[in-house]
Amino acid sequence: MNPRIILALAHILVILPFLFYIGFSRAGLPQGIYNFLIILGALIAIYHLMRLINKNKLGLSSTMWINAIHLLFIAPLLIYIGINKRDTPRAAYELLLILAFGGFGYHLYNLILETQVHMD
Repeated sequence: MNPRIILALAHILVILPFLFYIGFSRAGLPQGIYNFLIILGALIAIYHLMRLINKNKLGLSSTMWINAIHLLFIAPLLIYIGINKRDTPRAAYELLLILAFGGFGYHLYNLILETQVHMD
């Protein structure tokens, strides 16, 4: 199967629902989730930093913005929520929801593009 389809489905079915859960639950999250968010944020930052460096070396600048968004917004936000736990301001959860809704639209759009059948 096309890796872009798998990536879009993974985000739509697993990753984004988890971010929606965090954003909607807010301070009602179980305590154990906060430590997981710190680890997850750190892993996302490391992975997307490596991808950003490799894409820069290969000259793939047209897709570097995706890795930059993960590195500059998503990873720090998850770490911030994980560190502040139940004292996290409402704005952080709302920003996470904005990013999750945007990610949902982006991945749904890509899924539709990748699954279209072209009869030329």
